[in-house]
Amino acid sequence: MYDISENAYTREHMLAHLRAGLTPLEAAKRKLETILSGGEDFPANSCACCETYFDREHPKACLNICPLGSTKGCCHDSYSTWIKHQNEEHMHEYVFYAIRCPECEDIALTFSALLKRSSQRRSNMFVS
Repeated sequence: MYDISENAYTREHMLAHLRAGLTPLEAAKRKLETILSGGEDFPANSCACCETYFDREHPKACLNICPLGSTKGCCHDSYSTWIKHQNEEHMHEYVFYAIRCPECEDIALTFSALLKRSSQRRSNMFVS
């Protein structure tokens, strides 16, 4: 078992955010805020949107209902880039994902922009 730092975002954090009434999108923002503020991403099953909308029997169905989903894909496009970069560039030294180089920061900021666009798109759906 690994020591999880105080500033790591884990599945327990995500579940606590959902139990506290945060929407999956708000919880996803909290995860990214942790990463952008120098915290660590303990990625195993810590995406609130996947926890809420993903169905293993129908893996593409979440694209129609997840706030990060679109016809082009979902946050996994950005998040997969994050994971791939972390595994290829940093996992030989570190257990948790974090911003460790300029490319890490660029990827995290791209993901942040996606979350902001998703929030705005979702907000605009309810404005008449």
